[in-house]
Amino acid sequence: NRIMFPICDGMGKVIGYSARVAPGDDESQAKYINTPETSVYHKSEVLYGLHLAKQAIKHKDAVLLVEGNMDVIASHQAGINNTVAVSGTALTSQQIDILKRYAKNIQMLFDMDSAGNQALRRSADLAFAKDVEVSVVRLGEGKDAADVVQKDASKLVLAVEAAMPAMEYFFQAATSEYDLKDPQQKKQFVQELGQ
Repeated sequence: NRIMFPICDGMGKVIGYSARVAPGDDESQAKYINTPETSVYHKSEVLYGLHLAKQAIKHKDAVLLVEGNMDVIASHQAGINNTVAVSGTALTSQQIDILKRYAKNIQMLFDMDSAGNQALRRSADLAFAKDVEVSVVRLGEGKDAADVVQKDASKLVLAVEAAMPAMEYFFQAATSEYDLKDPQQKKQFVQELGQ
């Protein structure tokens, strides 16, 4: 009772699978089960949907990076064809190198939860180290791209168009967390931004 997603290399050849538990089924087991590492499938070097998105990425000189397979499918349905996913793993240095072949700008749209925010920060830091421009897409409602498209695809398009430079996003997020009139919190604010 799983939905199977073929995972392809950059040329469109199937090299593995991702299997998601069917909606409404028992999610006490792993929500996703992926092909284990093989001689042709290395998770750290694969981006879900790249074979379908690479021409649009080149054309726009930007890639929309999302967390999961369903987010890629929903984004493409909304007309955002330069979308790929990290497929449930953290963004890697190798994946950034692959994306740099096609564009120098990464727009990141991760789930709007604490895990998504942590992944966003780590991924942005990794991209900055590789001299890639990073912007952040925030959703007004919905947990992820798939949620938003299910309700109103135009809201996802507008959110992507309104992507904010990552440093500005992190600064605004930190500013809202701390009372800058309090010396101790001001110190914590500066420490967080310095990381």
